[in-house]
Amino acid sequence: MFTWARSVLEAMAKWVLYRNIEDGKLYAVKVLNKPHMMKVRVVRSETAMTDVIREVSLMKMLSHPNIVNLIEVIDDPNSDKFYMVLEYVEGKIVWDKGIGEATCRKYLRDIISGVIYLHSHNIIHSDIKPDNLLVTSTGNVKIGDFSVSQIFEDDDDMLRRSPGTPVFTAPECCQGTIA
Repeated sequence: MFTWARSVLEAMAKWVLYRNIEDGKLYAVKVLNKPHMMKVRVVRSETAMTDVIREVSLMKMLSHPNIVNLIEVIDDPNSDKFYMVLEYVEGKIVWDKGIGEATCRKYLRDIISGVIYLHSHNIIHSDIKPDNLLVTSTGNVKIGDFSVSQIFEDDDDMLRRSPGTPVFTAPECCQGTIA
């Protein structure tokens, strides 16, 4: 049983913070409108819901201290809503106020550890940026938002999707010259 704590709207999803009544833990719940997601085309042959299913499949494979954990998926066929229950991570890295060198090194170690883990599982995140780097109450960095991530099956695979946020993407990836 959960109680509502607060919510935030994004372009394709609503994020809701819930508290588990039994243990008091907070969870971030990504709420998606299935009919809307089925209408939105991300590429000619795929809907936004296809991306969500891909993201869920990918996140179910992951278990690492520097990756946001997917706890549960709720897809009630009698409801228009699709829910992704994720580990709640308290904050983001605040770059504008400056951070000390020791903290910066710690954050970079955590980020690199998470990226190495992903790459060892043939996963490309494709959208590493400040908004997707979350800091726990104990100061550990976790990588979140796998909505544009891809799994590579073999050495011949190429990136099939556009890169993540353009301002955080290498120019050659945006130009399509490097896969």
